[in-house]
Amino acid sequence: MKAESRTHKEPERAITEHNEEFSFCPGGKWSIEKKSIGEMVSLICRAATLAMGVTVVTLSCLSKLELRSAVTMLGIGLSCAGLALMEKK
Repeated sequence: MKAESRTHKEPERAITEHNEEFSFCPGGKWSIEKKSIGEMVSLICRAATLAMGVTVVTLSCLSKLELRSAVTMLGIGLSCAGLALMEKK
């Protein structure tokens, strides 16, 4: 049985410092897709929410976290989650 070869390759992607996503297709064409500030803020807030939650759980398991620090980190995470949800509407 012969393995199928793909003739179409996925375009290579890169994101620049100006929130633009460049795609280079094998045919030699470039396409630019601009990301909005709202999308970037939403992504950053969702990432911060996840990071704060994981940090609190990990440090609590290692017994290296004070209660005041845990509440502060969870508050930051909750605020970021709320901001990300408000961006959707």
